[in-house]
Amino acid sequence: MLPNQRLVRRMAKTRKILHLDLDAFFCSVAEQLDPEIKGKAVVVGAKPSERGAVASASYPARRYGIKSAMPMGQALRLCPDLIIVRPNPRVCVERSKAVMDILLEAAPLVEPTSIDDVFADVTILRAPIGEIAQSIQRRVNTEVDLPCSLLRRGHVCDDLNGAICEVSERFISNTSNPARKEGETDES
Repeated sequence: MLPNQRLVRRMAKTRKILHLDLDAFFCSVAEQLDPEIKGKAVVVGAKPSERGAVASASYPARRYGIKSAMPMGQALRLCPDLIIVRPNPRVCVERSKAVMDILLEAAPLVEPTSIDDVFADVTILRAPIGEIAQSIQRRVNTEVDLPCSLLRRGHVCDDLNGAICEVSERFISNTSNPARKEGETDES
């Protein structure tokens, strides 16, 4: 058996898939553009007069019970001092591309599922998946200044604030990810 055949057989048995989720992505980008709103109850979306909905809620806004897809009027009733920011699609695409570029440098196969959610197959890389995940997360945090969560084997790493997780199937990862993000509880 040739060395490459052994590698292919090993890869077929055990895949190392990372799931990267950018936390409160649209709000994080809005905070980069306007540092004055950082740490405040902020949502990104349309005004209530435009029958808008919440596209993204900051963690302080989530503490009031505000969630994505909630009607903006309802969000304002929950938090009258809520700051509503219009999305900046151009900047969001730029930041998302910067994150994807980091992943493409680190992983041989990358599959984005949305602007703030991506899977990376790192099976072929020799380093342990935890080291790969931490390296990617550090780069995203420092180079793009965006928070992302790190979950590995069902346990959130306390020293990292991000959702990269080791999974065998992407669907299972995305639908049953038990990681809690800042400000969320088991009930959220």
